[in-house]
Amino acid sequence: MVTADLKNCSDVQHVADVAKECTEHMHQTERRLVASDCCTSNANQPDLSDRMRAILISWLVEVHLKYTLQAETLFITVNLVDRYCEVRQVPRSEYQLLGVTAMLIACKYEEIFVPKIEDFVDITDNTYTKEQILRQEFQILKALSYDITFPTVYRFLERFHTVSQASQETLFLAQYLTELCLIEVKMNKWVPSRVASSSLYLAKKMLRQPTPWPKEMQLVCQLSEKQVRDCARDICILINLAHQRKVFEPIFRKYSTQRFMRVAQVPVRIRSESTRAETTA
Repeated sequence: MVTADLKNCSDVQHVADVAKECTEHMHQTERRLVASDCCTSNANQPDLSDRMRAILISWLVEVHLKYTLQAETLFITVNLVDRYCEVRQVPRSEYQLLGVTAMLIACKYEEIFVPKIEDFVDITDNTYTKEQILRQEFQILKALSYDITFPTVYRFLERFHTVSQASQETLFLAQYLTELCLIEVKMNKWVPSRVASSSLYLAKKMLRQPTPWPKEMQLVCQLSEKQVRDCARDICILINLAHQRKVFEPIFRKYSTQRFMRVAQVPVRIRSESTRAETTA
């Protein structure tokens, strides 16, 4: 049992006595329902593109924020969109329909208070009808065999943050980094645990915290510091793009608010192992 679990033994919500087993199960099952980084390639989706996916996810981030949904809901939504694109071809005219319907399903799965279908109709400026959304909902669930239970990046991040006993600011910054990863389809090449651990590691480095990857984190995450650095380098590229590309704007704006301690404005000063050159976003 890790130090954090020992401290939380009296809190039943932390389920400290089985936390180790739960984490191991998450690691064992995380690859089962992840989408590939080729889900919107021409081979799979001749009518779509990576750029169109980025625009859709960026818009879904705004919808997610508008309805004040749980963080987990966004990650489930993106997973459903990508996995559906792997098994069914989607016309360009119905890609937004797929997005809002995936969010509806994710809300039913995760939220206590679910937005009405009419809300999703309104958010698309009545581009689609209630009947179309219900029909799409059935098609998604059938295509995915009603299988939507899996450990997301956010669930891993919650666990790793608890183990690391990091600050709330660190969690917000790591969460910001994981949401940036949602926009870029190529980040699908990394399993959820790698994205979560690398985001937390990078957040601690950006905030100049000592010992960003202690041995306890290596044991729980099952990753060495070198392994988390590989993914962290890709995330650093996204941090720089967040200041340049419009698709990242909703996430950057969201995490520039006081509610999230303005973590999006934290500069990147990570010393490269190869060049030892310091870069600033």
